[in-house]
Amino acid sequence: MKSIFFIIAFLIVYGSLYPFHFSANSMSPESLQALLNFDVRQTSLTDIIANIVLFIPFGLFIRLVFPNQTTKIQMLNLALLTFVFAYGIQALQLFTEDRKPWGGDAVWNMVGYFVGLVLYSFSQLRFLRSIQTLSINGQICLVLAISIIVLELAPFAPSIDLDVLKQNVKALLSNPTIDWYWTVEGTLYWLVPFYLLKLAVPSFASLPRLSFIVFGVLLAKFIIVSSNVNLTLLVSGINALIVWGVFGRRINIGFLAVLMLIKIVSNGLHPFVLSEQTQAFNWIPFTGSMNGNILFNIVVFAKKIAIYGATIWLLFLWSQRLLMSTLVCVAALLMTELLQTRFVDSTPESTDLVLAVFIAFILKQVIKPSLSHNKDKPLASTAVINGEQLMKSSNADSSSNKGHINSKTKRSLIAISSFLLVIVFGTFIYWSSADSGEIKVRQASWIKMNNPRLIFDHHTHSTYSDGSLNIVELAELAYIKGCDAFAVTDHSDNIDNFRQSRFDDIRAVREKYPVMMVFGGIEVEMPSYSGREHVNILTLPEYEYPVIQGLFKSLLSIDERPKSEWDSSVLDSIYEVPGAGLNSVAIYNHPSRKDLDKDQDENYVDIQDWNRNFQHIIGVSGAPGHQNKEAIGSYETKIMPIDRWDPFAATVGGTWDRLLSEGEQIWAAVASSDYHSDSMDYAPCEFSRIHVNAPTRDYEGIIRALKAGTFWADHGKLLQDYRLTVTSQDGKQVAHPGATIDLAGNNNVLAVELSVTKSPEYSSDYLRFELISNCNREETTLESKLLPPEQDTMSVVFPIFDKKRGEQCYVRSRVIRESVEKNRLSAYSNPIFIKY
Repeated sequence: MKSIFFIIAFLIVYGSLYPFHFSANSMSPESLQALLNFDVRQTSLTDIIANIVLFIPFGLFIRLVFPNQTTKIQMLNLALLTFVFAYGIQALQLFTEDRKPWGGDAVWNMVGYFVGLVLYSFSQLRFLRSIQTLSINGQICLVLAISIIVLELAPFAPSIDLDVLKQNVKALLSNPTIDWYWTVEGTLYWLVPFYLLKLAVPSFASLPRLSFIVFGVLLAKFIIVSSNVNLTLLVSGINALIVWGVFGRRINIGFLAVLMLIKIVSNGLHPFVLSEQTQAFNWIPFTGSMNGNILFNIVVFAKKIAIYGATIWLLFLWSQRLLMSTLVCVAALLMTELLQTRFVDSTPESTDLVLAVFIAFILKQVIKPSLSHNKDKPLASTAVINGEQLMKSSNADSSSNKGHINSKTKRSLIAISSFLLVIVFGTFIYWSSADSGEIKVRQASWIKMNNPRLIFDHHTHSTYSDGSLNIVELAELAYIKGCDAFAVTDHSDNIDNFRQSRFDDIRAVREKYPVMMVFGGIEVEMPSYSGREHVNILTLPEYEYPVIQGLFKSLLSIDERPKSEWDSSVLDSIYEVPGAGLNSVAIYNHPSRKDLDKDQDENYVDIQDWNRNFQHIIGVSGAPGHQNKEAIGSYETKIMPIDRWDPFAATVGGTWDRLLSEGEQIWAAVASSDYHSDSMDYAPCEFSRIHVNAPTRDYEGIIRALKAGTFWADHGKLLQDYRLTVTSQDGKQVAHPGATIDLAGNNNVLAVELSVTKSPEYSSDYLRFELISNCNREETTLESKLLPPEQDTMSVVFPIFDKKRGEQCYVRSRVIRESVEKNRLSAYSNPIFIKY
């Protein structure tokens, strides 16, 4: 137990001080004052829960390590030792650049410590001591089963507020759809604890009792804040009960173990969409988790430990070899994490491997006494392999089992070894192909398909906020003006703007115009700016209600957080809705319209701050709405548009170029109407248009294309088609906007080609073609060429030589109609990245 305790202490220190950017200059009077501030009322609810949960294992295991420390003085000494440990961590944060000390956190850590002591005391109660009469195997099965079931109630924030109950019921009723992948996954999620309960306490695994557990958990979720209550969960639970009732006696432990391995791999790669960019694999554990919501990450880690623990334990009961079981699980995780470098919405790192080894180490420590007592006796008998019961009494004669491995176990070992070899071989093939020195292009799989472009407007308003048309009228106008898709994004300044009737109206126009996609989004007025900066949130229809409710919940509780966390916490609430974060986008609207100082790169700071924990901002409105107004875009302060486009995108070497030069995948080829009324706006898709190359003509297709950058935008229907490509010297590799062409360290001469198809009304006009890039120089440069009406293509050669391996540059483009008008028409593409 001592080794487990010290590992827990190490993980607390690791997580509290990561990424270990120590500096003697980091300490400031403000941080010192925060360290001495023990006002626990200033801590937000999520931070309170996170700080408590973090120290519960510490309090539990310190009593297991020192069980004889029972006098008041001894208990006081342990409490003092814990406080010194917790407060010492806060003090060390004074010297870190990325962490902020807070005395109140140590107080909440102590609450977690005392909760751990209470849990230890409960374990000594008479009615719980009956559990100790079970074999070691039975106790482990019971703990794993209870852990998996209890973690279904995360994030453990119950509320007696009727609004929480009402919101969770509405989420179920307003989203009566079933995700079949998560239904199958959820069915397996329940079958595992059913089986573990059967092994631990066979009499408790009856169908009526399991039904009581399932429906009890599902009902409890209705009073959990930010709970994921949906039809998929309900169907999963019912399906698991049906499967158990019909096949419960026939379920084989080996079959269940293999299904768990498949579950681990498939969950790691879901939604099974190849990424346009190969992500870096982080060998330092917890790299991608330390920047997110602490409570969210703790819950995720706890679920993973329970799932990986159950997988390893099932494999162990099947094979009777703990080391082999651990290696199989770790190998499956390693392969999954390596594959994640080529899949979207993933964070490839070594964290999960560490968690699997950690839980295996705990299992080893727990079963070690049993192994030493009965070292010649297999811990799993033939009865277990058949899934009927646990091993017979440990007091049975071990000599009869000495050296005995039955035929089923032999076949199990062969199967596991074969699976391990396949994974190791696959990993080797992956790494040998990942860095083969060949030039490769990572881009959207649908980019070369001849999909018709979808005309999209991401920004309009209805009478639910400050628009002049109701949703039915707005949808009719968008349909008449040629929108294939558009978004109603009313303001967040009043929660009444998003009453139930708005969701009903959007659902009605979807039925009325089935060929046009209507997003029910929201324009969030960022709280730290008192509404001066706006961000549009778009998500799939099934997530709209819970996402918007979560945004308002966060907006209404921002006073519980420091002002520096207001904006990011609001955006982070999207990821608190399971599945929503991966299927949502955030677009920064009219970024420079109300900036106070054009010399301060406020937009750059905003994007870095808002994407602190997750990449919410995937796009920026390079061109603002209100294009029919005399003051284009309603820009009436110090910063003015350039040819109708925001300086963010229009300025060569400006904020967009700064972000691109740092490798940030931010797309600014966005031009929408921001329609409020005819007096200052063009209708949706009438003048400002986003041309989306989507994999499918549906909501998910639009979201995927927006994330991948496979779109361009224009004004005044200037162009019918717009093509920017970068081609390798041998002509074999062609990259399109949103892509990265990886030269793998090879010198190369790239051909950049920009070609367009003009709309008929502009067929006799001159167009200025411009390429903006930092590939040939450290600073961003502009290459411009005026083409006569009969020409529609510009080609440029980019020699890429003597760059550092891994160095990256980009090229983007725009086309401007040459005229004497003050506000010329133009079109913009998204960039193509070039990696040396």
